Amino acid sequence: MAFSSKELNYLQDTDFLLTKHQITTKVHQLLENTQTQLKAVVADLGFDFPEAVDITQGKISKGEQYQQLPYLVLDYPKLFSRADVFAFRTMCWWGNEFSCTLMLAEKSWHLHRAAIAHHLPKLTPAHNWYIGVNTTPWEHHFGEDNCLPLANFNPEQLQQHLQKMPFLKLSRKLPLDQWQQLPDFANECFKELIGLMTTIPNL
Repeated sequence: MAFSSKELNYLQDTDFLLTKHQITTKVHQLLENTQTQLKAVVADLGFDFPEAVDITQGKISKGEQYQQLPYLVLDYPKLFSRADVFAFRTMCWWGNEFSCTLMLAEKSWHLHRAAIAHHLPKLTPAHNWYIGVNTTPWEHHFGEDNCLPLANFNPEQLQQHLQKMPFLKLSRKLPLDQWQQLPDFANECFKELIGLMTTIPNL
C-alpha cells in the first residue's frame, strides 16, 4: 500500500474539511428555509393529505456515502411506512445537483394513480420533469437506469408505464450554482405535483 501524492496532499489538508463543514451548515440552513416556505404552501393549498403524513416537523438528514459522495435531504411533507409512502424530498447531492422528488407508494399510489395518469401529461414541458423507471424508489440519481425525461414518453407509453409501476417518482433538478433559487424551485415543484392529485370528474 502507498499513498499517491494527491492523496497525501489531501490527508495533510485541513482547509478542505473545515470548508466542507461550513458548506454543510449552509446547505442545512438552506433546506430549513425551503421547509419554512413549503409549510406556508401546505397551509395555503388545503390539500387533503393522508392522516399519517407529517406536515408539521419534517426531517433533514445527511450522509456521506450516496455513490461515495455526501448528501443532505429534506423530507417534507413525509410519510414512510410499509403500508404507505407519501413524501416530497428535496436533496442536495455533493458535486451533482439539487433535486425535488415526489414519492408515492402503496396506499397513496393506489389512491392517486388514476388522477395522476389523467393530469400528468399537463406537467409543464419546459420544467424538464423526470419519471422513475427503476425497480426501487430509493435511488435518487438521474442516470438512465433510474429515471428518464418525461418528454421521452408518448401518451400511450406513459399510461402503460404508470400502470405497471408499483410506485411513482417524479423529479426535477437544479444546478448547484443556482442554490439561491432552491426555496422557490421547491415551492414551484411541490405546487405542480400536488396539482396532479386533484380529483377529476367521474373518477
